[in-house]
Amino acid sequence: MKKNYLLIILLSFACLVQAQLGFSDRAAALGAGYSYGQSYLGGGVSFMDFDQDGWDDLTYATEAGQPVRFFRNVEGSFMEVDLGINDLFETKQVMWVDYDNDGDLDFFASSINGYNRLYANNGNMVMKDVTQGSGLYLDDRFTYGVAFGDIDNDGDLDLFITHRDVGARNQPNRLYLNEGGTFVDISETAGISDENYLSFCASFFDYDKDGDVDIYVSNDKYTKENLLYRNNGDLTFTDVSAESGAGIIIDAMSTTIGDYNGDSWPDIYVTNTTEGNYLLRNNQNGTFTNVAPELGVEFLSIAWGAAFIDADNDTDLDIYVSGMLNGGADTRLPSAFYENQNGSFSIPSGIGLEGDNRTSFANAIGDFNNDGYPDILVMNDSEPNFLWENQTTNDNHYLKIKLAGLDSNSFGFGSTLELRVSGSSQYNYALCGESYLGQFSDTEFFGMGSATTAEYLKVTWPSGTVDIIQNVEADKTYMLIEGTGELIDLQLGPADEPEEEEEEEDPMDDDTTEDDTTEDDGGLPDDTGDDESSTGDNSGQSPQEQFCVRSKVFFYPNPSTDGSFEVCLRTESTQMQADVFSINGVRVLSQSVSSEDMQLDLSTLNSGLYVVKLQAGEDTHLGKVLIR
Repeated sequence: MKKNYLLIILLSFACLVQAQLGFSDRAAALGAGYSYGQSYLGGGVSFMDFDQDGWDDLTYATEAGQPVRFFRNVEGSFMEVDLGINDLFETKQVMWVDYDNDGDLDFFASSINGYNRLYANNGNMVMKDVTQGSGLYLDDRFTYGVAFGDIDNDGDLDLFITHRDVGARNQPNRLYLNEGGTFVDISETAGISDENYLSFCASFFDYDKDGDVDIYVSNDKYTKENLLYRNNGDLTFTDVSAESGAGIIIDAMSTTIGDYNGDSWPDIYVTNTTEGNYLLRNNQNGTFTNVAPELGVEFLSIAWGAAFIDADNDTDLDIYVSGMLNGGADTRLPSAFYENQNGSFSIPSGIGLEGDNRTSFANAIGDFNNDGYPDILVMNDSEPNFLWENQTTNDNHYLKIKLAGLDSNSFGFGSTLELRVSGSSQYNYALCGESYLGQFSDTEFFGMGSATTAEYLKVTWPSGTVDIIQNVEADKTYMLIEGTGELIDLQLGPADEPEEEEEEEDPMDDDTTEDDTTEDDGGLPDDTGDDESSTGDNSGQSPQEQFCVRSKVFFYPNPSTDGSFEVCLRTESTQMQADVFSINGVRVLSQSVSSEDMQLDLSTLNSGLYVVKLQAGEDTHLGKVLIR
């Protein structure tokens, strides 16, 4: 009996170890261990994949006298790159955004002691300062937060800029309408009247689910309320701060948006000083209620950045908070990770964040090693930034989604994603600017728990287009091009290199089952026809030769070093049309493909990941290619 008890204890301990949350700071080891320097109330960080090669990169705001720092992710480690952006202002927000909707990421930097800067990407990561002539005010100072969102759903991202001006200038926040790549200040006519506010940040999100994005603004110093502007759908806004209950008067820093309770209505987490953070639950009727005290997520220290994150991929959102106390003589929290366990939050111990005790401000979420577990980037004052690698050990599954808008803006910002797993739904919101001076990865993360397949993924785009995809396989990174209703597998690494010993499972045909194959047909579907190359004996064929008898498209070699690909497809069409899209959905090339040579020439394109839409008669085929 004692042996049985001992066995039970050991098994229980093993389960706890197996499911252990864990983080480790990897910034220095991976080449990104640099500091903002000395700041006035911190600076921003971005986890955006700025070169769009499928690996989340890092961008750091910096102190006065230092240029913004850019770290390119090279398959899980970092190399600092010079993009020719050498402004020496004290930078606050650093933001990658496709403001001109041409398919590549441009760059915006806000500053408190210099004017804001906008840089256009020429398509090959060569950046040009286009601030003058962009329509942006050149005399603005004391800018903190920046957010982009499409207020009129015309496909162009509009801009909201917040000012925290403690001097006599009393600069108001500004709402700029994007008119095809240049901006017009419509603040006054839109009803954005907030002079004498000390605003830190803002976020665009659709709090009332009426199909257009609203604006929430965090304001500092207990003198002015936070502001919630409801979008009226006609380029005007109504201040509903008081009637909604979102107009709280605190030392507000962050505007963190997420659906912590899975009811499909976006909630707001707002950081504060020692009086406690607010978690504003959306009551589904245009009002909000603070539930932070009852859920135990007040923090009761000096908080700045905050993020909703499903760190353990168990299908519910946890909360990470950065604080400015350094854990010395002051016993108040320097930071906190609140684990969500069926709607109840607690701070777990022994998960590696005990060293998270620097003076921290902004944070951002991404996945630098593409393992499906979201990592945390943290800006620190006067000490190196943290890059908290998520080393959680459990058997949970994940899903990552990258959006590519066509009628909507190119990155699909403003979209709502619903993932149905095991009978319950999760909701993510694609935002461009959130938390406190943060920019998260443009890839949306979902934890799937023990489920290996989601019942469906539903994406509602700003244009109103709705895509629904059934039976989504877990542990993948997919891209969804607006309106196609089909997911494209973007998984990088060994999964891109077909292995001969796995060919019998026919990875190119998701519909193949044991019922439609035979033991000696090499794993091919029964409908292989009379093609001699489709016989069961394919042992002498190369992987590409075997894939060329499939009814789905395959490109070889993939990746290609020169942009030349052989198109492998079983089709009766003699002439096909190939449309090539950048990873964020912008068509960059169209080309005819002949059945005589089956060649695709992409040698004029830059290195990167692309999606090919191949039209063969009435059949449409989608595939991905990588040019190195």
